[in-house]
Amino acid sequence: MISKVISKIKIGEKKVVINFDNGDKLEIHPNVFTDFNLFKGKALTKKDIDEIKRRNELEIYLGYITKLLSSKSYSKHQIKQKLIKKGASETQIEDILEILTKYHLIDDKLIIEEVLEYADYRHYGFNKIKDELFKKGISSIYIDKLVYNETREIRNAKALLKDYERKYDKYNYQTKKKHIYDAYLRQGYSYDVINNVIEAMSPIDEKKEKELIKVDYQKLVKKYERKLSGNSLKEKVKEALITKGYRYKDIVSIKE
Repeated sequence: MISKVISKIKIGEKKVVINFDNGDKLEIHPNVFTDFNLFKGKALTKKDIDEIKRRNELEIYLGYITKLLSSKSYSKHQIKQKLIKKGASETQIEDILEILTKYHLIDDKLIIEEVLEYADYRHYGFNKIKDELFKKGISSIYIDKLVYNETREIRNAKALLKDYERKYDKYNYQTKKKHIYDAYLRQGYSYDVINNVIEAMSPIDEKKEKELIKVDYQKLVKKYERKLSGNSLKEKVKEALITKGYRYKDIVSIKE
C-alpha cells in the first residue's frame, strides 16, 4: 500500500499545515492534528489521509456546535436540526453526535434534569414540564417515564396563588378567578389541582365588588346610551355586567 511520509509540520493558531515527502500539502484543524497524533516522519496511507480529511470537514460543524453548547444545553434532536440547517449530511450528523456523546458534551438525561430543576424554580405544572421537554426534542421514551408527583404539583401551584391574586386584583371576583384559572392552565396544571388550589383564594371583598360594579356600570351606560334608552338600555347594561362576571344581586343593587 502506497504511503506518504510527513516531512514537515507547521502549527498555527487556527490551522496546521502538513507537508509530505512527495510535495503534497494538507491543511487541517488543530483539534484534528491532536486527535490523529501526527508527527514528522509518520507514514500515512490513502485511507489514513481520507479519514483525516473526513474528520477535518466535521470539525467545521463541531466548532459551531461546541460554541452553542458553551452557553446552554441542547438535546440531540435540537443539535441535529441545527446541523441540517447548516448543510451537514446525515452521515456527518451521526458522526458528530457520536463524538459529542463520547466526550459527554450532550446528554438528554442531563437536559431532563435541568428542565426539572428550572421547572421547580418557575413552578411549572407537570403538563408544561412535558411540553418543554417535547419542544427540546427529548424522546417520548424518556418523557413517558416521568413520574407525576401530586404533592409537588399542589405545593408549586399554591406558591403561585398570591402572585396571581395580586396580578388580577383589578378585576371583579369572578373575572379574577377566571384569569387565575387560565393562568394555571398555561402553567401546565391539571383541572383537579387548579380546583384544589383555587379554593384557597382570598374571600370576596364585598365593598370592593360594589365599587368596581359602579365604575363599570357608569362606563357601560355611557357606551350604550347613544343608541339605546329605557328598558333596552337597562337590559343591555345588565347583560354586559353579567358577561363581566358580576353577581346578579350586585347588578340589581346597582340598578336600584
